Amino acid sequence: MKELFKKRWVWAVSAAVLAAIVLTVTLLLIFCGGDTPENPENPQQPSVSQGMSADTILGTSNKNLSKDQVRQLVADLYYKKGTEQWGSRYAIALGSASVTVSGNGYLAAGQVTYGDLQRLLPADNAIVLCSVKGLELSTQFFYSGNANQHLSYGDYGASLMDNVKTGNTYYIVTDAATAADAKNGLTVVDTLEGVYARDLLAAYIQVGGLGQPAPTTQPTTGTNATGGAGDTTTQQGGSQPQGGGTTAVGGCLQHTDANNDELCDVCRRSVIVTFDFYSINDLHGKFSDTSSQVGVDELSTYLNNAQYTDENAVLLAAGDMWQGSSESNLTHGNIITDWMNEMAFTATAVGNHDLDWGESYLENNAKMAEFPTLAINIYDRDTNARVSYCDASLMLDRGGVQVGIIGAIGDCYSSISADKVNDIYFKVGSDLTALVKAESDRLRQQGADFIVYVIHDGYDKSQSGSANASQLKSYYDLSLSDGYVDLVFEGHTHQGYVLKDTHGVYHLQNRGDNKGGISHADVAINSVTLKAEVREAKLVNTAVYQSLDDHPVVNNLMNKYKDIISKADEALGNNRTYRNSTAICNKVAELYYRAGVERWGKEYNIVLGGGFLNTRSPYNLSAGPVKYGDLQMVLPFDNQIVLCSIQGRYLKSRFINTSNSDYYIYYGDYGESVKNSIDPNATYYVVVDSYTSQYGPNHLTVVKEYDPDVYARDLLAEYIAEGGWE
Repeated sequence: MKELFKKRWVWAVSAAVLAAIVLTVTLLLIFCGGDTPENPENPQQPSVSQGMSADTILGTSNKNLSKDQVRQLVADLYYKKGTEQWGSRYAIALGSASVTVSGNGYLAAGQVTYGDLQRLLPADNAIVLCSVKGLELSTQFFYSGNANQHLSYGDYGASLMDNVKTGNTYYIVTDAATAADAKNGLTVVDTLEGVYARDLLAAYIQVGGLGQPAPTTQPTTGTNATGGAGDTTTQQGGSQPQGGGTTAVGGCLQHTDANNDELCDVCRRSVIVTFDFYSINDLHGKFSDTSSQVGVDELSTYLNNAQYTDENAVLLAAGDMWQGSSESNLTHGNIITDWMNEMAFTATAVGNHDLDWGESYLENNAKMAEFPTLAINIYDRDTNARVSYCDASLMLDRGGVQVGIIGAIGDCYSSISADKVNDIYFKVGSDLTALVKAESDRLRQQGADFIVYVIHDGYDKSQSGSANASQLKSYYDLSLSDGYVDLVFEGHTHQGYVLKDTHGVYHLQNRGDNKGGISHADVAINSVTLKAEVREAKLVNTAVYQSLDDHPVVNNLMNKYKDIISKADEALGNNRTYRNSTAICNKVAELYYRAGVERWGKEYNIVLGGGFLNTRSPYNLSAGPVKYGDLQMVLPFDNQIVLCSIQGRYLKSRFINTSNSDYYIYYGDYGESVKNSIDPNATYYVVVDSYTSQYGPNHLTVVKEYDPDVYARDLLAEYIAEGGWE
């Protein structure tokens, strides 16, 4: 292993002292933001470049930073500096960076000099505070779709994402180049002269932001951080002693950190192990990019880059990964499990829709997965033991730090067709809390320093900020945050939020499905004191990665499963006009009725067809040619069509007079003639599907079953093929 710094010759002592003095002064000028007497409202601050040579060593970086990561870090520094400078007078929504990253386009691990940053970030664009109207804040920043633009915001900015008032004025921090672009609609309010992106990054590196801080003495040269050989060796997320084992440079046999400065007291190496946790939820099988779904093409590239630049990146899934798209439905989730294997996911929780095809398919995918399927609370009815194909937790050991991960499914049993889960049940409420606490205690006893909880359940609003027990109680027992759980990734409700509960534990969920996104938490753990800190918790919007190159894994897997998924491309016919969810569900109710009358009408007087019906993303059918895959997306559920008997009193209360807007009813001539004169004690007949028939309060008894493997989408496919919607 190489020495920490490659010394070719040493500066004279006087030069080193002078550089240290200049460095201290410039750091104070940048980070204290002191106003000049001449212009207290617009302080003129010298650039760091005025006090540093290109050879000045700033410190070290413990990992490679890609071009996108450099931009994101600059956005973070813009926001931080802007908040320090102007936050007392302005509510700052975000920091935005779309800086030009030159040179080799990345910051390599190892020693970093100021010259490296000059080559990486050469532009002299001043940092500015700008006002912007709500319309442009939404269209040009929050949802711009510009992959080169990176945003950073705190709780206030996160709360604005879906609540921007188009006519209101907001404030952001960016640079002069972004402000000068007319389409952004920015008006410069104040300017921080003489301080550029590279200067903020330089100061951040000097205080150990990326690894070790600047040395107290300076060699005359340092091999560069934009393509030159790095000198610090990192292993599993933290700087490790030269030569491995417990012997370090300078004779350090074991790291200590008595003064809690995150550096070893002896060898002065970082004792911090960092983890980047990424979680996705509710993917619903959206695999390839199409006009109606986002897919995982660019997401795969983003996740691959994250793992490349940080070997302590941990990829998690919070459930509902499979059911939804034609590619995944036709393979019963196998194509998604294959993709997760290729992406090296660490673990997945189980979602309610992962059971839509029945327990056997969940078990098959769990066996196929090269990572654990976590569900601490799915139990076998016969044995009252946790099902064998799911684990309660797993333990990661990285850089001498151990992280436990516990997975669970929430209280969403009723959202699964009962015939799919006859043999299992979920422990929820206080039973689930007891299970998680016991598992946490077990993991702590085995040495876990940090515990992540992944649950398929979540908060029902897209908002960020603080959260109390009453907001979380529907799905989460706040007592878990009192020493049992340190970070929570959630799913199921399709909401986007970063919440911090009263114990300081973060809860994150991205919107999933077609809205996409990634939940991300950056966690730093001191390997000596074992103090853990969530340094950043945020949602990564799809706009961050949608312009990345497609990852070849998607095309490779499409080819692997092409014979199975070819049915999705089957052309059915033409749809004359746009059909929303209501129009689709009304037509399905009619088709249920007509199929039932054709099959059983000679034997039974059928009152109605329909029941509880739902579409899935994209929740509509566009005008134009229709393929089978289009219907499989909007009507993905494999619920069998059935003829049922029902007493009149329940027919009236549960169907004819229902207030449930998700119940769709179609009457034929007979139904129209009797619906207003139902005898409460008489027996009547309806055609529904198994989701409606299995719901106990409906009091339905199945009399006949339609053809197996013929579902709502198949009836609609036949109808379209016959020109029904021409």
